[in-house]
Amino acid sequence: MTITNSTPGVAIYYTTDGSEPTTLSTLYTAPVPIDATTTLRSRALVHGRVWTPEKSATYTINLTAPVISPAGGSYSTTRTVTITYSGTGATVYYTLDGSMPDAGDAPYTAPFSIDQTVTVQARALLAGGLWSGTRTVLFEIHFAAPIFVPSSGGPYSKPTTVTITSSTHGSAIYYTTDGSEPTTSSIRYTAPFSVDQTTTVKARELINGHVWGAAKTMLYKIAYAAPTLTPSSGTYAVGKTVTITHTVSGAQIYYTVNGAEPTTSSALYSSPVVLNAAGPVTLKARALIHGQVWSATKSGTYTITGGASITFAGLVGRLR
Repeated sequence: MTITNSTPGVAIYYTTDGSEPTTLSTLYTAPVPIDATTTLRSRALVHGRVWTPEKSATYTINLTAPVISPAGGSYSTTRTVTITYSGTGATVYYTLDGSMPDAGDAPYTAPFSIDQTVTVQARALLAGGLWSGTRTVLFEIHFAAPIFVPSSGGPYSKPTTVTITSSTHGSAIYYTTDGSEPTTSSIRYTAPFSVDQTTTVKARELINGHVWGAAKTMLYKIAYAAPTLTPSSGTYAVGKTVTITHTVSGAQIYYTVNGAEPTTSSALYSSPVVLNAAGPVTLKARALIHGQVWSATKSGTYTITGGASITFAGLVGRLR
């Protein structure tokens, strides 16, 4: 920056720190270099004793900021960040916590990966200690939740195999079956598993050992069908047998013939039930699956005939 005065022989003094020029300030002898935003103040000393009025001006230097790519935004995968600067001989410094970069921060030397939400700030340090403008970019990383198969909660009438797949390569999936939030203390998913009763499965992925993805919750409803009675109802003679079956292999079937709800204290089915008593009979049966889950109950109404009539006819015959 050039400073002139129309009076010959004057001594011009100037400052670049905003202070008032005095004879202790810098004596102007050549154009003043301005490489940063600066307030330049100057005045001339005439004949070594008279000051001219002061002249001041503020010069704003706006250097281009580095370019950060990709652009900020919301992403569901790990991103690789590149920082470029058009000036030569400059060193770019950056931070990931939103603070202003300085020479004590990490210098940019190569693209780097981010796997969680961060604010990247970067600026370049030029020769002479001049800083460029600052670029700020917010990256929001929200990893997707795992994928459940089956994707429907049911209801299902038999044990259901659940498969969980990752949306992020190399992540570890943790899950719970009580609806609680998965942690590293939860079950780590390694293979499909079976649910044999109504269960809330919740899973999420741990990425790179330190970043959690979104959680996925699925309520699998298991409603086991009732056993099958053969025959299901009707009128039969004394000694009729009823076969009871269930679709779940290994299920324990309990039954009653007095209309009461079967429990583990009731008769355990092992062979066809023989209906020996004449009159109406209500047979009820339900299955206990894996020793813990009850199926629906099946009822059959039977009218058994012949026992009482035969006995009465015999008595009449003997009386004759």
